[in-house]
Amino acid sequence: MKKPFSAYRGPDPYVFVCYAHDDAEAVFAEISWLAGEGINVWYDEGISPGLEWSQALADAIASCNRFLYFVTPNSVASENCRRELNFAQEEGLDIVVIQLEPTDVPGGLRLTLNNRHAIVRHELAHDVYRRELLEASAANRDIPVRSAGPQSVEATKKRRGARIASITGAAVLAGLIAWWIAVKPIEAVEGGGVLPNSIAVLPFKNLSPDPEHAYFAAGIHEEILSQLSKVRDLSVIARTTMARYADTDLSIPEIGDELKVSTVMEGSVRYDNNRVRIAAQLIDANSGTQLWSDVYERNLEDVFSIQLAIASQLADSLEAEFLPVEQERISNQVSPNPEAYARYLLALSRLSNFSSLAPVHEALDDAVELDSSFATAIAFKGWAYQLEALFPQFLGPAFNAAESRRRMELAVDHARRALAISPNEAFAYLTLGIATGYIGSSERMRDLQRALTLKPNDYRILSSTGANLIAASDYEKGIELMQRSIELNPADIANVWFFSDNLFKVGQWELAVQQARNVISAAPQLAFGHAHLARISAMIGDNVTAKSSAEAAEALGLDARSAVDVARAYGRMGDRAGARRVFDAATTGVAHASDDPYWLFEMYVSVGEIDAAMTHLGEMVDEDFPKRGVADLRRLSTHTLFDEVRDHDLFDDLVARARTL
Repeated sequence: MKKPFSAYRGPDPYVFVCYAHDDAEAVFAEISWLAGEGINVWYDEGISPGLEWSQALADAIASCNRFLYFVTPNSVASENCRRELNFAQEEGLDIVVIQLEPTDVPGGLRLTLNNRHAIVRHELAHDVYRRELLEASAANRDIPVRSAGPQSVEATKKRRGARIASITGAAVLAGLIAWWIAVKPIEAVEGGGVLPNSIAVLPFKNLSPDPEHAYFAAGIHEEILSQLSKVRDLSVIARTTMARYADTDLSIPEIGDELKVSTVMEGSVRYDNNRVRIAAQLIDANSGTQLWSDVYERNLEDVFSIQLAIASQLADSLEAEFLPVEQERISNQVSPNPEAYARYLLALSRLSNFSSLAPVHEALDDAVELDSSFATAIAFKGWAYQLEALFPQFLGPAFNAAESRRRMELAVDHARRALAISPNEAFAYLTLGIATGYIGSSERMRDLQRALTLKPNDYRILSSTGANLIAASDYEKGIELMQRSIELNPADIANVWFFSDNLFKVGQWELAVQQARNVISAAPQLAFGHAHLARISAMIGDNVTAKSSAEAAEALGLDARSAVDVARAYGRMGDRAGARRVFDAATTGVAHASDDPYWLFEMYVSVGEIDAAMTHLGEMVDEDFPKRGVADLRRLSTHTLFDEVRDHDLFDDLVARARTL
């Protein structure tokens, strides 16, 4: 296709355009408009004949003022685009993501784009999209761009649903966004040694001859880790942490040292004609010597005997106690239907996609259709519904009060259905415990404790139970369980953030600060750790730390959760200009607007618009949405979270109403 204009060559700031050639028509329309608006644009027209292609690209990228990446299915599949993007990231450039059409972004690429300024064209009115594109391209240029001023409550409501979303999701929520791949493991307890009876199971190699069965290796890997978490005396590192070691160049002793484990297992999976072959070897993490190796081959419906054999050999090697009741739970066949179990493994393999759970639901629906008494699949589906009910990134614009309520009802229904079939489904109890926790029921601890009994080393159950114990003022036990969760999943910094947030909400300030600093230490390039430290520090009067942390977060780019933390920090320090700056950016879509009334409540508090804030707090109670906000109001009404509004005429009434929900 003919290039529409000459690429910019000169000393002034310019934007570099990264795109797939198959998208030339669509991209050229956008950059031609930018050029007409006075933006200097470099694209691959700017490589003169005779120049060495790679060097010319590198020079153009390194010298640009801003890097524009046009996201489409073609560009995410393009190796050239990936190389250009990686180089831009290495150079520390400002990267703006323009999503031209709905695109399934692979996990590794989502990590690269995390916390980048993103413009989603197909979710915006054309004039709004063009204004956002111009603003992003004109940054640091002396080009006037109209800026929105303070917004009314009604104007904010009208914008709800028409917003700019980041590539990876709406908010920082424990264990749901794959930040863990990008960081080294965090030490849960400073100075802690090797975990007792510990093992790290590396991702299994796929040896299945049929490419359509590639998921078996990931599914079996997750299932074996899940089964091993039933053994109380073992310390098994979670799959989310182990994913960062796929195709690693680290030696076994280096992996063992990072994870504080005494042994490492590696292996392979081959599936063909209903036969499963698993080869595994256990290696001493200190010396790198092999402790044992074995090959197991069974029909798929007998794979549970392999899991029991591996668990038994592990326990023997580590001299760990392996109780008869634990052996029975591992050996129980979850489904006699091999096709149903295969679909369940497919669902497990799809857990790494944190932008949508639809593929997980699809595989689980198939499994349950093939075996209507498949309690484990039904419980797993209930847990997936609960994630969608609580966390907006899974449903996107469809996330609202009615849909959240419907998904929570489905979650509880599936959990109860699973337990009616089998009383030993840990994730069914976890789902019920979380659901009843949001309505303030005392039954939540009974359900969570039952889940913990069934899977004492599952990091998700440990984290949820610990958080609820902290909320119930059992700090010692709650902190112990949350630290244990981090030990078993040390590269999941979102879980560490969750720990810090829970400590913050019960006034354990020193520990909350310590965990926030752990997040920053592990991922200094991400805003949410700095933002959280800013908020905590402002609450305890450490304005020096609060100010420097807020500024660091702003420089890195704010998502919805980070925008709230930074705005509240500025507001607490009395810096209304800073709070207003963050407010304006967030509520006009520059960072990320929200349809969450609790989020809007906090944002309006930060700029001192208390009546508007109370309007949104009332909306939250009226809709009983989001659940986390109603729970905060019900049990934290005396917390510093609500200092600015506690004397408002409506506050006591809203607290009383929240306690009836």
